[in-house]
Amino acid sequence: MTEFGKTPYLSVGEFEDLGYRLVLFPVTALRMATKAIEQMLVELKTHGTQRDLLERMHTRQQLYDLLRYAEYEQRDRQFHSTDDDHATSVRQHKAPTYSPGLDGVLAGETKLCHVDEGEGGLRYLGYAVSDLAEKARFEEVAYLLLFGKLPTQKELKDFTTQLAAHSVLPGPVETFLGMVPPAARPMDILEDQRLAAGHDRSGCLRQFSRRKRS
Repeated sequence: MTEFGKTPYLSVGEFEDLGYRLVLFPVTALRMATKAIEQMLVELKTHGTQRDLLERMHTRQQLYDLLRYAEYEQRDRQFHSTDDDHATSVRQHKAPTYSPGLDGVLAGETKLCHVDEGEGGLRYLGYAVSDLAEKARFEEVAYLLLFGKLPTQKELKDFTTQLAAHSVLPGPVETFLGMVPPAARPMDILEDQRLAAGHDRSGCLRQFSRRKRS
């Protein structure tokens, strides 16, 4: 529902009576805001101060209450301040410490992999990636990452069957691949194919995972 057009200004209730279930006002707030900004700029240019505008503004506390600032600040501390020193540094707005090569910088936490500073290198759930690449099948590694352990022969067979059942390309994807120009970039083809296939295949592994854990 936009302004200054040919559509009459019906209320949400009137739209509902006409059978509409959703009414959007895409630019109403923007038009109100730009008008207020224009008036503010004229006032500043005329008087050279915002003193007479204060009654038309949110106070700092009113703005914080409207944006629920304290709630978001609490969530930010919860997820991004993992130790007291870091939280204190953030609150005091101290400059971050420079670490050459990101040495000692915590980029993230995961239980799936670990980088061994010794000869082990990268490990998935305790298994060296080099050993998995040499001795394990793709399906075994996928099972390991999904369920936290290497599969038994029966589990591997069932899992492989599930993967095979979902490996058939949907018709639209096959049609798309037949239309791709030979000179197209492989990564672009893969990305477009993934988007097309996602509507039919999303969540298949999650569904399998839930059945295994139930």
